[in-house]
Parts: sequence; structure tokens; C-alpha cells
Amino acid sequence: MLLYALITSSAFAMSNFPADLQTDLGMQCTATCDLCHSSPSGSGVPTEPFGIAMVDRGLTVDAATVAGALDAMVADAVDSDGDGIIDTEALAQGLNPNPTGADYCPVGSSITGPVYGCASVSASPVSGLAGLLIGLVALADRRRRAAA
Repeated sequence: MLLYALITSSAFAMSNFPADLQTDLGMQCTATCDLCHSSPSGSGVPTEPFGIAMVDRGLTVDAATVAGALDAMVADAVDSDGDGIIDTEALAQGLNPNPTGADYCPVGSSITGPVYGCASVSASPVSGLAGLLIGLVALADRRRRAAA
């Protein structure tokens, strides 16, 4: 278990995983980060039954492993909440496959999920600096035009 924690200490949450799930499963909307993580931001190692099952079936931080892990979930007929609907089918129907948590967008509803996906809330220092520089250039240009 310690080895698992060390290997997976980098965040499993990737901003494209929710969109990959949506595409691969034909979901009406994007699932939220709590599908796999206990944290709403989606940071850290998957802690929810669906996320753990995906890791057990080959999911890594590489988005290319999503489809293979989903195929293994179907082959193993994983049903994390024991309701008789396998997890991948539950997600395709907009239902949360975990034992707890709200459904995402049940078929026929108009509810939509997050636009950006997991762990996208925190911007990198580089993107913040870029925004600051763009703002300063725009301000300098505005002052130069006002002075002319």
C-alpha cells in the first residue's frame, strides 16, 4: 500500500479525464471530479470505488489508458454500488456508479457538468504571470494612446 501511495503521489486527476469518459461512454454531460476523488478539485489518488476500480484495471496518469480501463470495467461487469447496473452503463445513463453521491445528468435532464474537468481550477504560476504581463502591456498601450 505504501508503494502504491508513493507511485501515485502525483495527482491522478487530469483535466481531460472527465471529457474522455464523456466521449468514450456517450454521456450527455461531463462527470465531476468526485466520480474518482473525494476532493471536489480532483486532486490526489482516486479514493472513490469507481476510481479505484479504474486504477485496478490499468488507468494511469496517461489519458491513453482511459479506454482500456473502461473496456476492462465492462469485461469485469464492475458495479461499484451494487445496484445491478454496471458502472459504465450507469455513467452512460448519467448516473453516479459510486455508492454515494449525486447523479450527473440523468438521461432526459438538462443538467450539465463542469466545462473544464478535474484539477483545472488551480492555474499554474506561469499562466498567472502571462496574464499579468498581457495586462501590463495592454495598460501601457492604453496610456501611450491617451498621451498621444
